[in-house]
Amino acid sequence: MDTRVAVISIIVEKKESVEKLNSLLHEYGQYIIGRMGIPYREKESVSSASPSMHHRMT
Repeated sequence: MDTRVAVISIIVEKKESVEKLNSLLHEYGQYIIGRMGIPYREKESVSSASPSMHHRMT
């Protein structure tokens, strides 16, 4: 059985969206093996999140 790993990049432009994004990532937490969030301090309204996910192929 193969395992696939993917890294997804998400750009957040509205701070109001962060809570909804975190809720969505929590909902799919069984597939997420790690995540990294980076605030872009020079542009207060932009942040990025990069969850790493795995999926077993049958």
